[in-house]
Amino acid sequence: MPDRRPPVPRDAGAVVAELAVVFPALLLILLGVFQFAAWYLAGEVALGAAQEGARAARLRTGTEADGRASAWRFIEQTNGGHLLAPQVRVERGPDDVRVEVTGRAASLLPGLSLPVRHTSAGEVERFRGEDEG
Repeated sequence: MPDRRPPVPRDAGAVVAELAVVFPALLLILLGVFQFAAWYLAGEVALGAAQEGARAARLRTGTEADGRASAWRFIEQTNGGHLLAPQVRVERGPDDVRVEVTGRAASLLPGLSLPVRHTSAGEVERFRGEDEG
């Protein structure tokens, strides 16, 4: 008696094999996109804090402590866990102010630590008389 089973196509199981190769690569790309987004958000928090700190310290009556407090207030209000281990450094001279905020981005991959650092600088406010340029 002849065998009446239908013939098995030569490419049987090819879809499963292709999926086993492509799926991990797609997951890795997706994870990379999310990690980039976490790093970007941490950078935005650091940049905003540096700018707020510089605004406060640039005032004619502003101090380094005012700039530091303003930067920390911004971090506390907007961070949401994006910027880890933030640090604020303020330098105010007679003519200029520099605020630097550093930290790390939240990591989706164990062992990955992406640094974040943003700086904002500007001149200290001062009033000039008519004879000054």
